[in-house]
Amino acid sequence: SFGLMACILLLMNSKRLGAFSVSVGVAAAGVVGLSLSEGFPHNYTLNQVSRVTRDLGGVDSMMALTPHVFAGPPVAFELGIKWTSRYPANWLVPGALNLLAKTDCTDDPALCDQLRAIAARNRSENIEDMIANPPDLLVVDRESEYFDTPNFDWLAFMAEDPAWAGVFDDYAYVGKSKRYAYYLRSP
Repeated sequence: SFGLMACILLLMNSKRLGAFSVSVGVAAAGVVGLSLSEGFPHNYTLNQVSRVTRDLGGVDSMMALTPHVFAGPPVAFELGIKWTSRYPANWLVPGALNLLAKTDCTDDPALCDQLRAIAARNRSENIEDMIANPPDLLVVDRESEYFDTPNFDWLAFMAEDPAWAGVFDDYAYVGKSKRYAYYLRSP
């Protein structure tokens, strides 16, 4: 959109039709063509998680372990089910863990303690939410971005809290899609 507006402004301000104006016109046509070929914006995660959730059936509530908001509340809203987490996305976790990995904890133990506390708080509050309002479906991101170390393991992260085992024991793995693993709560 901004590229197209820039092209239009350049064409409107050009005093005469020349090579520059033709180049800008071609660029504008390219921007329009690219936009049309891409179509309207899509939330591919919404489509992916919604399809799996519908296929599972009987899901009235959900929670997602991911730093991305597009995998949680928008999916619940689309499906008309309850979102059970206080966090629309677990975006605090990558920030805290990335900085912790870069910090020399012997030089700055206070900062390290603060970062560990942020991660622990996020972890424990997710567990509290799962106890207070157990989601029927737990969606776990297998390819979370924002982490400096690839292949961040949400289940290992959650397992650092001893309360996790008792909560997660109520869930059974039911499959995966391109990016997410799915766990259903046992009745």
